[in-house]
Amino acid sequence: MTPRPRSRARWIRPRPHHPGCPHWRCTTCGALWPCSPARLSLLRQWERDFDGLGQLMHLLAVEALTDAFKLGLDPKPAAYAERFLGWVLDRARKDVETSIVGRG
Repeated sequence: MTPRPRSRARWIRPRPHHPGCPHWRCTTCGALWPCSPARLSLLRQWERDFDGLGQLMHLLAVEALTDAFKLGLDPKPAAYAERFLGWVLDRARKDVETSIVGRG
């Protein structure tokens, strides 16, 4: 029986998913930032500080909107608010609901 090749995955560090300005796409996966891996990373970094995370994401949304206007695009502020802040609010709501159900 031949030995199975070892997986190299344990030696490879995952690349961070950062925004690439001025288009605000992920520098790793190319998705609109914040992509799913970036959101998970931000949630881990900010733990349960949804106020602080929301403030950060608000500032980044304003920066992204500013970049879009500078590029001559026609950005929709509501879409940027949903993209940058909607997921934070959804996660905060789920966290509150979970803690309420857990007490019941």
